[in-house]
Amino acid sequence: MCVGLRGIIVEGIAPQGVALSRLTGFCLLVVLLLTTTTFYGQSKPWTACYKRTFIDKSLSNGERAFVKENVMPFTQLIFSWNAVRPKQGFFRFLVRVHEVNGQWMSSWHKMFEWGADGVQRSFSSSSKGSSYCHVRLELMGGRKANGFWIKIEPVGGAQLSDIKLCAACVSCLADFKLESQLQRYSALESVYIPGVPIWSQMTLHHPRAPVLCSPTSTCMLTSFINHKNLDPVLFANGVFDEGLKVFGSWQCNTAHAFEWAGGAFFFHVQRLQSFRALYQSLQEGLPVVVSVRGEIEGAPKAYFRGHLVLIVGFDAKTGEVICHDPASWSISGVLRRYGLSGFLTAMANSRNLAYIVTPRK
Repeated sequence: MCVGLRGIIVEGIAPQGVALSRLTGFCLLVVLLLTTTTFYGQSKPWTACYKRTFIDKSLSNGERAFVKENVMPFTQLIFSWNAVRPKQGFFRFLVRVHEVNGQWMSSWHKMFEWGADGVQRSFSSSSKGSSYCHVRLELMGGRKANGFWIKIEPVGGAQLSDIKLCAACVSCLADFKLESQLQRYSALESVYIPGVPIWSQMTLHHPRAPVLCSPTSTCMLTSFINHKNLDPVLFANGVFDEGLKVFGSWQCNTAHAFEWAGGAFFFHVQRLQSFRALYQSLQEGLPVVVSVRGEIEGAPKAYFRGHLVLIVGFDAKTGEVICHDPASWSISGVLRRYGLSGFLTAMANSRNLAYIVTPRK
């Protein structure tokens, strides 16, 4: 079965000289409990993303919802999920890891509780050798892990059959390096995705509009996927993390995007091996939400505390990344171009963190 995704022009037109990218079709193979691994670019991978989907066959054993051993050695793990929000009760997500040349760590870290009646909170905890800080697990004391065990506990009537995706991005941050050799991208062709809605977080009627970069960027992406304009204020109100007291918790945004996309696409959090991974999504007609940090020439302001933007294209002729930057003070200023070198530095400051959308398959 093949499905196509075509953009609809909401505001703006393709920049001059940039070819339009269309998602002409994805052949979707229905696979039971599919597990995938993704590497991009460099000869020494520093990050990898493992996914398990539940499409035709539902998850039945939450105790071992997602267990993998002998994966790429890592010092950090970021877990994200897609699910139908329970009508009653909630899911509790827990994790522990397997040390390289060792055994399973005894401590379970409670990561999230997510479900009905506004239950949406992240947690923080520490134990010997590892800690969990709201959105990520960290290994301490020079330790590395090569396995992870995700456990899902249904509470108060929640049904495991509502779980549709588990994703674990593992990274060895000590191996991360800034991409400085821009010539590796000199052969890339221009690509631009038209029809992506444009919103400025600064113009939203919300008391905390200046901090809504993540839900605003994610809502632009989800609106494009849905072929209709969604309300960014309502979207933002649905991603608030009661544990961290913010609207920017990565997993809350991707989980909510899955809900609003009607389950046709999966959304997960991932650190990208390189810019080429981002470019590949653009070639497939899929914008990418990217975290940046620091100063970028031409940006509305400096983003020393981090910021989320939506990447919609790349101009090979000028060497510029084309994005929707929601920090603009007006709608007219949201569509922006950033030089590739400066963009790569800002993306590297956030260790290439991104929200990735993929067709359900």
